[in-house]
Amino acid sequence: MTASRASRVGWFATFFDGGSVVLNRIDKLWAPIGQLCVSLRKQLHHVFAVMYLTPRGSQAVRAHTDDQDVFVLQLAGSKHWRIYSTPLPLPYEHEQLGKEPATQLSSEILGQPRLEVHLQPGELLYLPRGVPHEARADGGSSSLHLTLTVQTSDLTWAGLLMDGMQELHRRHARFRQGLPVPVLSNEQDEMQWRGLMQLSSELCAQAYTEAVQCLHARLARHNADQDKALALSEALARLENGPPRIGQERFAGCQPNLSQSRYGFPWHCFQRRTCLASSLTASDLAGICIAGYSEH
Repeated sequence: MTASRASRVGWFATFFDGGSVVLNRIDKLWAPIGQLCVSLRKQLHHVFAVMYLTPRGSQAVRAHTDDQDVFVLQLAGSKHWRIYSTPLPLPYEHEQLGKEPATQLSSEILGQPRLEVHLQPGELLYLPRGVPHEARADGGSSSLHLTLTVQTSDLTWAGLLMDGMQELHRRHARFRQGLPVPVLSNEQDEMQWRGLMQLSSELCAQAYTEAVQCLHARLARHNADQDKALALSEALARLENGPPRIGQERFAGCQPNLSQSRYGFPWHCFQRRTCLASSLTASDLAGICIAGYSEH
């Protein structure tokens, strides 16, 4: 048995033993998903995608929180989701829970689910940033779903403020001066502090301009990287043996065959996206403010 065949056998054995297949950044690998993410930029700045194939009756990850807003699009099979009350609203990356042994979410912390739902193919579930959730594939068949992720914690007011002030402080020598010894121990030190705060206030307008420029540059880098990957995947799709392209047929796109079971992307997943919320716009996302300041 060759090493590549042994690897494939191990992959299948892990899957049939309950392990999930996770395709990170599939928006860079498969053109139709990349095009979908690009089309959402005007409303959501930058979106990337991850695909999960979970065997029947299995759970990909334990209950956890994310530092991003996530849309779950069910593609094939069905998955049972449990949504809980958040212990920490709008977490940053280092504040996520349930992803490390030291931050596991016990049943006592989670309490009773606030929402339980079985997602069917074509249905869409919105998971706000910081909301604990877990999912398990139904026993009847394996589950295939796509997560569309909005990098909310990277686009916060706090981040905007820090970007602007950091750029200004880099340019002004007064902010570079070392602290006295002992540190801030007398009235003169307090006056120095107040003077620096006054200078920061006076430079507020310039700080905003610098912050916006930093934000636009960061988004441009993310989007340019995604655009390059999309251009490559589109070029490969045009080759005779390239990745499949979505068409108007019943099943299209990625169709892995596992133990004679066929998993495809039903076309209605892209034509009919049923959101469990009665109505949802970008301004409803927990971590996003479209116009003016909004506190959720």
